[in-house]
Amino acid sequence: MYSEEIPTAFNLESALLSSLKELYEKQLAYDVTITVGEGPITQEFKAHKCILCVRSPYFYKHFLENKEYPAEEGLALYNSDEAGTFFKEMSPLVFAIMLEYIYTGMLQLDRMSESIDEYLQLVSAIDLLELQKPSEIVQDLIHAKFLKAMETTAVTIKSFCEKHPRLQVLNNLINAIFEEKPESVLDSSDFTSLDKESLIDILKRPDLNLQEIVIWDKIIEWAIAQDPELPENIKEYKPSEKDALKDRLKDLWPLIKFVYISAPDFHKKIHPYKCIFPEDFYEDLLEHYFDPSNSRISAPRQYVPFEANLLLRKHCKSIETWIQERTASESLTKKSYLFKRIFCGSIDGLDKSTFSEKCVNKGPTVFVVSTNGTGRILGGYNPFGWEKSSKWFETKDSFIFLMRSSILKTEDGVPLLTYQTVLSSVKNSSHAIYNQVDGEEKCHFSFGGDLEVYISSTGHQYVYKHGAYSQRLLEDCVCNIDEIEVFQVIVGED
Repeated sequence: MYSEEIPTAFNLESALLSSLKELYEKQLAYDVTITVGEGPITQEFKAHKCILCVRSPYFYKHFLENKEYPAEEGLALYNSDEAGTFFKEMSPLVFAIMLEYIYTGMLQLDRMSESIDEYLQLVSAIDLLELQKPSEIVQDLIHAKFLKAMETTAVTIKSFCEKHPRLQVLNNLINAIFEEKPESVLDSSDFTSLDKESLIDILKRPDLNLQEIVIWDKIIEWAIAQDPELPENIKEYKPSEKDALKDRLKDLWPLIKFVYISAPDFHKKIHPYKCIFPEDFYEDLLEHYFDPSNSRISAPRQYVPFEANLLLRKHCKSIETWIQERTASESLTKKSYLFKRIFCGSIDGLDKSTFSEKCVNKGPTVFVVSTNGTGRILGGYNPFGWEKSSKWFETKDSFIFLMRSSILKTEDGVPLLTYQTVLSSVKNSSHAIYNQVDGEEKCHFSFGGDLEVYISSTGHQYVYKHGAYSQRLLEDCVCNIDEIEVFQVIVGED
């Protein structure tokens, strides 16, 4: 007897999609005509309201909830009794790509040019129509194809992303550029469109990797660009134009560290703009360059360019916060911290003698290690620094940490790059730190036995075994080191 169960459900999805595609291509029984574009570049598209509504929340709100969008809103859809239904500022190419996706599920981008502007137009329209999956795909493509272009037009992209907060991938990327590469923002072709507050935030960063005279050139370029009618030569300015320039620069020039600018550069590039300075300050500047020994220009804290393979600037901010939390009671003056790389294994070589030469007696240090493929960075803060000795150091201020990047999905399914940071404070302060830098065969330094690092001629390893520090960072392990960096922590006052 035949006992196999007879199926009662069949997947005929392909036939349905084929019928929808035919409906789209032949424009059968359409009930709405949407005109896309403006002026000579317009195109009419025939569609079906029911299909548009079930595929796009935007169309649902427009056609079924009768939400109207006035013409001045540009990209938005609006209705006119005389002209019909319009997408005024959307390009016909972009709408054609989206309409094909709505009917067929196919996102055909082979008609797109190799222009970031066109891709931004597309993702803007996709965001408007709330098409989630295409939004993810196009954002990822922009990341892959146009990351350098995003850096060179960072300010424009930032403004675009602020108008589209749902585009989380692009927002994360541009925020990372502003956070990790402030130099590229000032070097972008559109940096003069930065608002003044954002420009000040960048200029205040102690890790800004630009020469001081270059920063001066940038603020002058920015200030002049705010008034395109200004003459090229300041000697041709009217008194009112000089006053306007002075007002525009009054919050910017105090951020320049003049002691790092040479006398020739001062004479050539700063002296022509003496009108922007208060008279007494300019006299102090002249005295500084003519007689440095009697200079009244205060020396700023040390300039330290940020160089790192493993640490991001955001990592340094976390470490700085942790250090401040442990030393806040020592002084009422707020401290600032700069991280100067003094050792990099991939550059200097992982050997005992080089490590000893570059890292011993440098004061407070942070070291980080990584193992390829794990996506994690382990490190520790030593408030004393490494010495040529073999002994335990007692302190409550040291700590170890884990930093790991990962891709998470939001509730909407959008990939989100996140950074996990875990801090582990010392429990046994009498055995907080141990170092053995003068050994014959290897360097060995340890944070309470929890995190130990060995650098030797036979191999380089770190060992993690939770015990003396408060928080478990990961499972106990022994791992080979692919990269190690050591940073001297330079303490200043804000």
